[in-house]
Amino acid sequence: MYIYNMNYLNVDNFNFFQRLGVLCIILMIAAFCTIPQIMILYILMGYAHFALSFYYKYKKTDITLKIIIYHTALLLFFYVCSYQLQGYFIIFVTLYAAIHHFYDEIFLLSEKVTSYSAGCFLPFLILTFSLNVDFFNNFQTYETLKYFIFAASAAYFIIGLIKREARFYILYVSFITIGSLFLFHLFSVPHPTIFFGSLIIAHYMYWYITMGKRIWMSKNKLEFKKYGLLVALSNIAIVILFITLNQNENLKEIGDVLFSPYAFFAWTAWHVTTSIRYDDYKKSLPQFLRYRKGN
Repeated sequence: MYIYNMNYLNVDNFNFFQRLGVLCIILMIAAFCTIPQIMILYILMGYAHFALSFYYKYKKTDITLKIIIYHTALLLFFYVCSYQLQGYFIIFVTLYAAIHHFYDEIFLLSEKVTSYSAGCFLPFLILTFSLNVDFFNNFQTYETLKYFIFAASAAYFIIGLIKREARFYILYVSFITIGSLFLFHLFSVPHPTIFFGSLIIAHYMYWYITMGKRIWMSKNKLEFKKYGLLVALSNIAIVILFITLNQNENLKEIGDVLFSPYAFFAWTAWHVTTSIRYDDYKKSLPQFLRYRKGN
């Protein structure tokens, strides 16, 4: 079933109402939660998401010593980078995670990466970059680029509709970019934690829902129940660990190492790196070259 009978957009009811519902929740979180509350929420949900993503990646693979050493070394490298570079590393990781979000959303929606979809994503990437750079360096990047971001996003969206190249992800990312600019104009430019943190939480929710749908569609009820149980238990376990480490004076230092923003961005860089589907990136350049030739 497709909304508005625009089949080529791939806007099926499940994807439309799933994202509409999640965006409503995200707006409520952004409006009513404080910055520390949003930060704690995306950190706790993030660790559960990272663990489940890792589990399903290696579910049918033997975890060898080589794999353990690789992931441990990679995580330690990002920890060092995060604590040494601090704000610069956070800016890098937000962009890195945004690109991960782009590829992952297209994967979850069963769409294909094209130069057009990458172009539509570019204004969102510039918006993310400008908010973070302004916060850490006290620049005016957002004020300088906001009209360009709006014009580029609107132009890509309209051209896509005219050429019938737009897909559901294009609608989604254009709505997020233009909608964010509109909200910033009505109210004020938010702390980057509110903007990016809210979108991170949305990404977790999309992943949980879409993965759950795929398992449900496989008609394996036992696997679906197991998935639901894993989602619940992983999130509960992380919350209990967080509370335990923060309530115990002797364990607070461990809590700081695990749950500080710098630690989270180290784990995020590790998650994004280990979640890369190399075929997605390999396909992007040929698509870009074909588009440039007019094919």
